[in-house]
Amino acid sequence: MFGLSPAAVAAAAERAGFALDPEQERAIEQVLGATGRGVYLHGPVGRGKTWLADAIVAGQTADTRVLRVHFHGFLAELNAAIFRHGFDAAAALDELLGEVDLVHFDEFHANDVGDATLLARALDALLSRPLSLLITSNDAPEGLLPSPQFHELFRPSIERIRAELTVVAMGGDHDYRRSNPDAARGRSGFASGAWVIEPGAGSVTAAPPTHELTVNGRPLLVLAATDPDSPRGALRVGFAELCEGPTAPIDYAVLAERFPSWELTGIPDAAEMRPSAAKRFANVIDVLVDRDVRLVAHAATPRSALARAPELPSGSARMLSRLALLRAG
Repeated sequence: MFGLSPAAVAAAAERAGFALDPEQERAIEQVLGATGRGVYLHGPVGRGKTWLADAIVAGQTADTRVLRVHFHGFLAELNAAIFRHGFDAAAALDELLGEVDLVHFDEFHANDVGDATLLARALDALLSRPLSLLITSNDAPEGLLPSPQFHELFRPSIERIRAELTVVAMGGDHDYRRSNPDAARGRSGFASGAWVIEPGAGSVTAAPPTHELTVNGRPLLVLAATDPDSPRGALRVGFAELCEGPTAPIDYAVLAERFPSWELTGIPDAAEMRPSAAKRFANVIDVLVDRDVRLVAHAATPRSALARAPELPSGSARMLSRLALLRAG
C-alpha cells in the first residue's frame, strides 16, 4: 500500500540514531503489508507511531499528494471552514481535503462528544474518497469516546474503522521519550526547549502582563511578543492568561504559527491546577509539539509531579511523555 519495505524503514531508523525493538518491527511489517483503504496504528505513548508514519510519508514518490493533519489543527481548521461555508460541513471538508492521495491523521482521539461528532463526519468523508489513510492514535478503536454516556454515539465510526482499515497495535510499554530523552531531543524546535523549576511559580507575578494580542478576534494579555512576522518571533506568556481563561486549541495554533519560540511562566504546582487549566495545558503541549515550537517552561515543580494532579485530563500520558523531551533547566 505504501510502497516501502521494512528494511527501508529500519534503515531510516538507523540513520536517525536508534534501533527498532521487536514490537516496533512487528508493527512495521503489519503496517507495510496492509491492503485496502489504509491503516489505523495505535499503541502507548512514546512508542514511535508518529515517527513511523512520518517515515512512511517521507518514503512516498514525489508525485504522491500527501496531506498531514494533526487532531487539534484539523478540528480548528474544520470549524473555521464550516463557518466560512455557512455551516455546510460537507463543503468545508471538501475544501480541507482537496485532491490528495494519502492522508496522515496524527494523534486521532475522541474524548469530547462535540469533537467526536466532527470526527465522525470527517472519517466518513475520508473513507468515501479514493485515497489511502494512515491514522495514528494512543487509543484502540474501541477506546475512542470512552464515556459510557456517549460511547454508543461513536460506535458506527468504530465499526467502520474496523471494517475498512487495517488496525495495527504497536505493543510494548517502553516510552523512548521518557526513558532516553537525550536520544530524542533535537537542537531546534520543541525538543530544544527546557523545563525550569522555579519555587513559587504560579503565584502572583511581580510583572503583570501588559502587552495585548488579538487572537481569533479576542484579546490575550501576554508578557512580551517580539517579531510576530519573523521566523525568530518569540512569545512570553503566563500560565494564568493562557490556560485559566477561555482559550482553545485554535488559539494556540494561531500563536504557534506567529511565534516559533515560546516562554511559558508561572506553571503552578499540579495540586493547585484546576482540571480545566490542566486540560488546556495538555492541549498547548499537543499543539506546540505538532508545530515543533520551542518551549521554555517555568514551573513550580518537576514535570513528573504533574502525574499527581488531582484530576488528570484525557491524554495526560501523552503530555507527560512529550514533556520529557525538554531538558532540565
